[in-house]
Amino acid sequence: MDTIKFYSVNDLSIGYQLQNAEKIINDFDKNKKYTMEEILELYNITKYVDNNLFLKKWNTAYIEKVKNVIKDMKFIIFKYMDNNLTNEKFEKILNDVPNQYINDFFELFEKKIEKVNIADDIFIKAICKKKASLYYVLHFKKIVKKYDSEIRKVMFQDVTNSTEIMIKKYYINEEKNKEIELPSSLTNEDKEKILIRYIDNKNANLNYVRIIAKIQSNKDMIEISDKTKLKACRKVVELENKIFNKKSGIEYSYIVKFDDRQQIEKIEKMEGNQWIYSYSKRWIEENKDDFATLLNNFIYLFNVTDFEGRIELVNKKHEAGVLERFMNLKLLKAYNPNLSFNHKKTVSLLQLNAYYDQLNRLNIRLEDVIEWFFNSYLKENFKIENFSISMPSKDSTFFEKCKSVLPEIDHILKEYKYYVEDGQVDPELVSMSSEHMFFKDIPSKVKNKYVYLKNNDYNNLIDYYFFSDQCMLAYLENLDKKYDNFFKLIVKENIKYNDYPKYDKEDLDWLIKEKIIFENDKGFLKIKNEERIMIYAELHYKEVINYWKKSEKIRNEIKQMIKEDKLEIESSLFSRNEQDYFNFYLNMSEFIDGYDIRNSNLHGTQIGDRKSDIHYSRYLQIVLLIVLIIIKINDDICSSESESYLEKI
Repeated sequence: MDTIKFYSVNDLSIGYQLQNAEKIINDFDKNKKYTMEEILELYNITKYVDNNLFLKKWNTAYIEKVKNVIKDMKFIIFKYMDNNLTNEKFEKILNDVPNQYINDFFELFEKKIEKVNIADDIFIKAICKKKASLYYVLHFKKIVKKYDSEIRKVMFQDVTNSTEIMIKKYYINEEKNKEIELPSSLTNEDKEKILIRYIDNKNANLNYVRIIAKIQSNKDMIEISDKTKLKACRKVVELENKIFNKKSGIEYSYIVKFDDRQQIEKIEKMEGNQWIYSYSKRWIEENKDDFATLLNNFIYLFNVTDFEGRIELVNKKHEAGVLERFMNLKLLKAYNPNLSFNHKKTVSLLQLNAYYDQLNRLNIRLEDVIEWFFNSYLKENFKIENFSISMPSKDSTFFEKCKSVLPEIDHILKEYKYYVEDGQVDPELVSMSSEHMFFKDIPSKVKNKYVYLKNNDYNNLIDYYFFSDQCMLAYLENLDKKYDNFFKLIVKENIKYNDYPKYDKEDLDWLIKEKIIFENDKGFLKIKNEERIMIYAELHYKEVINYWKKSEKIRNEIKQMIKEDKLEIESSLFSRNEQDYFNFYLNMSEFIDGYDIRNSNLHGTQIGDRKSDIHYSRYLQIVLLIVLIIIKINDDICSSESESYLEKI
């Protein structure tokens, strides 16, 4: 029989665990001689009862009996610990603890800390021998305090474990890592020395070295010198070369081209492991004098935004694959770009590179098109005066172009901010302001623009049941066709309640009770409120809804969900995930894994000499960011003047 383990009050295995615990409770003998493993199993059983978790079949009388047995169990548990937490026995009993119970062992150890007097050298020798135990020891503040200086010594002895523990504490986004307590005697200098020794280790993990290379010095976390960061950066290159030289991965290639024989505007396809994006050269030539069309090509040809004005290039959680979600380290204060994001980034830069070159062949500078939008288009179409931008000259190097164009991003954001706030752009006010622009602070002309899902248990359950590829409601053995979530299954198939095994019916019962799904007159399970589930679906896949782009029926449902505290609505030029996207590229104030293009170019800390190709690549990325800002500004102004919006405000 499987050993019993308590994970949390919300764990899905509670019923299964209690069924196994029932026999042990019934057979419990306080006179039996228990092993260390059995004692820890009994301790886990007591946690279920202490949290009032019982099987439904247990009646009141039986539950009282269980509670009395638990009292006897606790007496045996603590008596065992009292008898074995001695200098003579400590190393042996720790060695006898199964890995799944190490945390429970130290939890009990801490409860007895005031009475325990294990010598420092014996304690340290034991946890060094039991290699997995250091991480768990550091979750118990009282133990760390008692053996502070000795634990510091262990951390220097085991730099691999120690480095990964420190990185987990400060940079890995998992709840259990917040509880890690480092010894107070471990100085920042100590931490850096441990990291340096880890970098020098031939078995250093690439993922952790990458994090060290991105560390931003913080006295409350880890402060490291630029030399240490450079050492980590070089180690990253060394490890990547070693890994990728083995040719163990799958190679993908991209072709982006403009074809003078192609009639239709675009063809996008995949052949084998090659992505092909082909565009009509004739289409570009026929519209070369129409700057509006040349900008619209970013939407309709290159799909950098969808038709509702949302930037498509952003990092989206649902686009991460199963292996990515479970294997990749999720960093705190990090953008954590997934493979899909990197694919979109690669394609968008290749598209821009080919487009930039194609326009140059037609004697059109994309920089001139961008200037036209601010200097002419806004005035001619919306009567907005005094917008301006100064793009780099044709003859400047790409290094110079990067340095000169970056301040223009702040400039146009200031102009738009003052335009929204004052109804006009005052050039003197813009030039006088030294305020740094944050993307989250740029307002919109549209009230109640972006809708987001509130983070609460109810919404998390709906998202899990309908859209998770880990939810078992998506899988039915009697169906030939497979679906990766329950939403697609229930929309496309006629399924019945009794098609599901017993263990899935509790989930269906909850969805029926909450009036999310129902059984129709033919006995098929159907969605009760289709508009509501479509809203949940869009928020799952897009992460944001542009409120005024929706039908009145959907808007009414959104308003009802806001009243029910399921959704929230805000107004800004950029949605939250768009704000993150810009911050990821331009600075490191939000994300430690960002490109920091703004600061590195303006302060001269960019990698490569001034003729390096990296400056061309960076310049293209900056131009793309400016084009995206143009699309967002144009969409915002158009939305504020649309009939559906004006009718409702």
